Amino acid sequence: MNYQKISEGLTFLMSDKRITIVHGVLKSLGISPRRDDYDDFVQDASIIFA
Repeated sequence: MNYQKISEGLTFLMSDKRITIVHGVLKSLGISPRRDDYDDFVQDASIIFA
């Protein structure tokens, strides 16, 4: 596993408000920010994106 690429992917995602991509995908899947586990979904999706 190349940890450098994962780190660069997460940096890319967090710059220029690109995290809204993750939020948009979760919204399209019907996952509401009101869910108790929403932050877990955001974290998992961010790692998958990276």
